[in-house]
Amino acid sequence: MRRLMRLQGQVKRLAEARLAEAEAERREIEAAQRDLDAFVGEAPVAGKLASLVVVQRRRLGAQAVLAGQKVDRQAQETREARTRLKIAERMAETLGAEDRQLQERKEFERLLDGMMGRKPAAL
Repeated sequence: MRRLMRLQGQVKRLAEARLAEAEAERREIEAAQRDLDAFVGEAPVAGKLASLVVVQRRRLGAQAVLAGQKVDRQAQETREARTRLKIAERMAETLGAEDRQLQERKEFERLLDGMMGRKPAAL
């Protein structure tokens, strides 16, 4: 069970790292869009430069959409990894409690058998 929890923890950390990378990529694209807008806002552009600006805006817009989708996917993956880790933790707690109860029952039966002068029953 510990191995499963350790594995789920690693999956969660990996999903969180991927989410952070996707968010950083999205921020970089947004910064590039702001820089382009600032450049265009400073001075009028015409001719070939204007067409390059239009092409770059389209490219950055498409990249921004893809980056946003990637962030959404990674956020969902991270939520799912966290959920799986919580489930594994709860399973471990439940199994641990059941194991403790079984051990307590065995100890109680051993004490009762000792008090009654009987040999312990095999469980």
